[in-house]
Parts: sequence; structure tokens; C-alpha cells
Amino acid sequence: GCTFTQRQAQVPCTKTWVGGVLLDPNGWQNAANWSPGILLPTSTDDVCINSGPTVILNGSGSAKTVTVGAGQTLIVQGSGVGHGQLTAATGFTNAGVINLDSVVSGWSASLVVTSGVLTNTGTINANAGTGGGRSIPAAVNNQGTININAPTDITKGSVAHTNSGTINIAGANLTLNQSGVPGSFTNTGTINVGAGRTFAINGGTFTQNATGNMTGLGSVTFSGVTFNWNSGTVPTPASHLMGASTLNIGAAATSAADFTFRGGNNLSGNVSVGQTLNVQGSGVGHGPLTAATGFTNAGVINLDSV
Repeated sequence: GCTFTQRQAQVPCTKTWVGGVLLDPNGWQNAANWSPGILLPTSTDDVCINSGPTVILNGSGSAKTVTVGAGQTLIVQGSGVGHGQLTAATGFTNAGVINLDSVVSGWSASLVVTSGVLTNTGTINANAGTGGGRSIPAAVNNQGTININAPTDITKGSVAHTNSGTINIAGANLTLNQSGVPGSFTNTGTINVGAGRTFAINGGTFTQNATGNMTGLGSVTFSGVTFNWNSGTVPTPASHLMGASTLNIGAAATSAADFTFRGGNNLSGNVSVGQTLNVQGSGVGHGPLTAATGFTNAGVINLDSV
């Protein structure tokens, strides 16, 4: 008989990085560093960085797609020429290292994917640099590692984010802003929230499935979010603030946890031993927690006001 093997189509490179001077601060903007080298990459080019020295982008750059190969490094940085921003129109694949950084004052650095997906099997570092925020407006499919060491937001409407790798929220806070349909984030990997750090989730749906865990000593906040806690852990011993949100506790979500509800919130599922729900009236008003179909409590429920 015959055997057929289906292979994923590879995007051809219309601009290939050939490099030049090591750590050239204007490397991306130098046409001589690209092949063919008459013009810089534009939003119609499929850019490939598979060999050569580190690529540094100061200011703005664009491409149709970007592929960063294993062993390669791309630095997008705010500098004396302004904010650093690399925009890929239809997709971005990283198997190497991407650093979002700044070298002058508080200039920001951003990695933008207009449509399509940012697929990371390598490492993305949001570095503190000389200050400024870091932003990833993209549909994120993280299979590798993302390190948050500067205030960072992932803001993109009507997309589905996934994490099967590791996100380390260590040196600064991470904010996830979701809207539209699907407006979702699914975690089957690990999200480490360091002590004193916050993972703020605003809008949409956040689902944690089997093999997914949120760990560390930091806190998670939910605002206008449906949290489908199907399995795994959440950081302890911090209490995780929920506002105008819904907590759906799955049958396998039995690990220790502490949630604080302020304003109107909803609950489904049973509360296990070691789990605490703090239902509070606060500056945002009364604190009703509504369970539409009833539930069983084997943990602790505190009715309080602050």
C-alpha cells in the first residue's frame, strides 16, 4: 500500500537576515544586513532570522511574518529614537530568544501581531531595561518560556490565547486584557506568580485544564472574568480577588485556594477542604455571591465587610 505524510507548508523567506556588525544598534534598519539588501523589510515581507549575529531593532519595524530560528536572538528596544515596536501583519514564530527592552529613559517595547498567532517555542524576555512598559498585542500560543521582569500587558481582542509552556511573573506584574469573541486564555502549562507580584486578568474567559497550574506566592485578580477552574493549582497562600466575575470549580479542582469576592459574583461547583471563599461588602457595594443551582461546602466561607 501507499503511505502519505502530510507536512506543514513552510513560508518562503522574502527577506533573510545575513547580519553584519555584532550588536549593531541599527541592525534591523540597515538594508545591507538583509538579503536581498536593496530595501528594508516591509509589511509584505516574510522575514527569516536563522543565522548571523543578534538582531537589534531600535524604533519601529514591520513584516508580513517573522520567523526567529533556534539559537538566534532578536532585541526590540526603546531607545533615543523612541518606542521600540516590531509589527508582524499575519504571524510570528519564535524558536530563539526575543528581548523586549529599553536603553534610554522609559521608552516602551512592543511585539505586535495584527492577525494570526504569535507562536513561541523559545524564550521571550520582557526586561526592565531603563524603564517603560512592555506590550504584546497578539494572540499568544506559548509553548516555551515567557519571563516578565518589566510591567507587561497582553492586550488583543477576539482571540484565543494558550499556554502549554511556562510564564514566570517575577520582576513585575502581568496584565491580560481580553474582549470580544472568543476572548479566552487556556492554561495547560505553568504560570509562576512571584511573591509581591500580580497576574491581573480583565475580561473574557480564563480556563485551567489538566496539567495546568498557577504557582508561587503572588496573587491573581479577576475583573469581569469567567474562571473555569477545572484542574491544577492556584497560588497560595494569597487570596485572589474576583470582581463582577464567575468562578466555576470543576470536580478535579480540589487543591487549596483562597478567593475574595467583592461586588456581584457567581459561583458553580463545590468548595473542597482547604478552600476558602471570602464574600465581602466593600467600597464597590454589597457583596452578593450567587450560586444558581446550589453547591456543597467542605471548606470555609467568610461573610464580611471591609
